[in-house]
Amino acid sequence: MAELSEAIKIKATGRCALVGNPFDLVGQAEAKMKQLIEVDGAILSIPIRNLYASATLKLADEFIIIAPRSKFKNLIDCIDELKIRGVGDWEHIADMAIVVFGEIMAKLGLEVQPLKVKIILKTCIPRQRGLSGSSGMITAIIFALLKAHNAENELTVKELAQYVLKVENQLGVTAGLQDRILQAAYVFDPKIDAVFMDFGVESRREGCDFSPLKLSDRKRMFSSALILSSQPSHSGKVHKPIVAKLRRRGKRIIRAFSELGEIGYHARNAFMTGDWFELGGMMTATAEKRIEIYGEEVLGPLNMAIVEACRAAGVYWNFTGSGGAVVAMLPEGDESFDRLKIEVEKRGNFEIYRLT
Repeated sequence: MAELSEAIKIKATGRCALVGNPFDLVGQAEAKMKQLIEVDGAILSIPIRNLYASATLKLADEFIIIAPRSKFKNLIDCIDELKIRGVGDWEHIADMAIVVFGEIMAKLGLEVQPLKVKIILKTCIPRQRGLSGSSGMITAIIFALLKAHNAENELTVKELAQYVLKVENQLGVTAGLQDRILQAAYVFDPKIDAVFMDFGVESRREGCDFSPLKLSDRKRMFSSALILSSQPSHSGKVHKPIVAKLRRRGKRIIRAFSELGEIGYHARNAFMTGDWFELGGMMTATAEKRIEIYGEEVLGPLNMAIVEACRAAGVYWNFTGSGGAVVAMLPEGDESFDRLKIEVEKRGNFEIYRLT
């Protein structure tokens, strides 16, 4: 009977896009068309270490999944936690992740051991805010189970990301590799500071090329904050009209995506050299171009209120994902944060967190 010698805990962080185009949308359009769209893309994303999903394996008398909603200290604690992470069935997500783990082991030619463990799942990543909460949980579950079988190095980062995406596709989520690559890279090496992804036409034939990035001195990392909307953002509603335009090969949308991709290609060098003013300008340019692409009406009044707060506070900013959250670079540190907090509080029910 296989047993763990010690507990295993894996964390997968939330992630946010800093610069570049939402290239998963191009992938969705290409999948429906069954042909490539002639547009290159690149994106620079960072892990949000303050927000993470975790899977902890501990010895038990049977195999048990303890999901985030299983119990709370009291009714007030339940309400507070659900407000932070949103509602949803984590147990269903965990079940599907475990099924796909079994498929991974079969494909690797490895035997699944009859482990008696409890898998304790926790998360503080707010759901449906463009921070990749569900994919973070799936990544943590699969990687923890692989580690329990001493098989974590049998997969590459890209292969792990592809299996995580498979779980989400089977759960009805339409997405691509963009978010999953960063989270997979993080569980392999939690010391990464960013991931640069190249979705050029040629590299896209194999999924994407990517490079985990590390700063020589993490203390040099720019000051940042995260602003969360009081309501979730439904990515399908936001992305659907854009995917339709890409499928029609509209000249304006292709040109806009190409311009975003061009910004993304330059972001890697700015990040690695610590040129935060240049990188911040790229963040804001990315966000303004996305507003042009999506339209203020589609993004909605809550997202636009956060945008106006960032503009008024004089910070650099970008949407973390499909909407519902914005990451802000604070050029003057504490002073910028204080101004931003005031502007955010003027505009209603939002949450603001200092990240770095």
